[in-house]
Amino acid sequence: MKMLMNEVSISKMIPPIFLPILLLALVPTILGKDFWKEKSYKEWSEKECSQMLQNSPWARDYTQQSAVTIMGNDDRTLSDSKPPYLKYQVQFRSALPVRQAIIRMAQIDQKYDDLKPEQKQQFDKQAESFLAQDMSKIVIVYITYETNLPTLYLDIANDLKSKTTESVVPEAYLYGSKGDKVLLRQFIAPQGAQRSFQFIFPRQYKGKEILGDFDNVKGAHKRWE
Repeated sequence: MKMLMNEVSISKMIPPIFLPILLLALVPTILGKDFWKEKSYKEWSEKECSQMLQNSPWARDYTQQSAVTIMGNDDRTLSDSKPPYLKYQVQFRSALPVRQAIIRMAQIDQKYDDLKPEQKQQFDKQAESFLAQDMSKIVIVYITYETNLPTLYLDIANDLKSKTTESVVPEAYLYGSKGDKVLLRQFIAPQGAQRSFQFIFPRQYKGKEILGDFDNVKGAHKRWE
């Protein structure tokens, strides 16, 4: 697989005490066989879906193990006995394989094969609508966060909810396959109790596709992203 040089850089958007910089470099990793090329997503196992969503050409995570020191709050209570951490999971949600993994995981969770015909029909209709979304003009970067510092969830959520697209534009950008720095089109803050937020970037920069070979994966639709 060719090196995929697409990067997402987020600086200042999350205060330095939370995350000085989050850098996602989608580069080749040793994943064994590329199962997404070998078989239909409807045959993916739960383990393969998890791999697609967590550690694949379209997903990575960033973990800060020194969260307490960075927060400057040594008296925070941990929710477990593990060392303090702050983890960000980053996915290219506009990528078809990622959306297929989401659907397949839902099939597994809901025991699709055991559903009644009318339930399968309803599921298939919703899945088809989800997979058929037009991503030809945008790139969606979906980020979730997790920590074993319970009060930190509220701190992060409050900060993110105070942000607007205008305030985030100078602080979040995407590097295209040619090294172009692409500015943000839209920022979507967490809603309610959500522990996730989204960045939406334009797919083209100066009239050219920014992802290059990122879309070129055998066995998929022509447009993966």
